[in-house]
Amino acid sequence: MRGRVTIEPVLNEPLTLEQLLDNFDPELHGGEAMSTAQRLGAERW
Repeated sequence: MRGRVTIEPVLNEPLTLEQLLDNFDPELHGGEAMSTAQRLGAERW
């Protein structure tokens, strides 16, 4: 089709837990997924 641009959505399937964990890079998170320096939730006294 000359002179036209067609845009279509890319439908991504949700990732499984295994796929998410495979994509986890400890270097980006300093070896931890979440900092434990601050107490959260029920831990806070």
